[in-house]
Amino acid sequence: MSSAFDASQGMVVIRAVIWGPTAFTRVRLAIDTGATFTLLGEPIVRLLGYEPQNSAQTIRVTTGSVVPDCGDKSGTAKSAHTLPPTAMVDGLLGLDFFRGLRLMINFRTSRASLT
Repeated sequence: MSSAFDASQGMVVIRAVIWGPTAFTRVRLAIDTGATFTLLGEPIVRLLGYEPQNSAQTIRVTTGSVVPDCGDKSGTAKSAHTLPPTAMVDGLLGLDFFRGLRLMINFRTSRASLT
């Protein structure tokens, strides 16, 4: 799998399609190898058919500025969080997403590939 990104921007952002129990949608996700967990914005999680308030588990996430509580959505560490409007992305792909895979970010060709 390979995706183009804009190497001139501050973040490596890819476009993806994600789906849940009732819907699917296109999203912009930042590759964040400094994040332990994958996070999706709460509006996206709700659109996919999940209800964060019904989550059986809450995990504590530490960011550069806040320590929000994030409800687990799928039995794994993928979580919903209210992202600030300035984030300009729908979520973050963290290390939990990439474990066991090979991620290559090529700034010369502006492509991210996953095998």
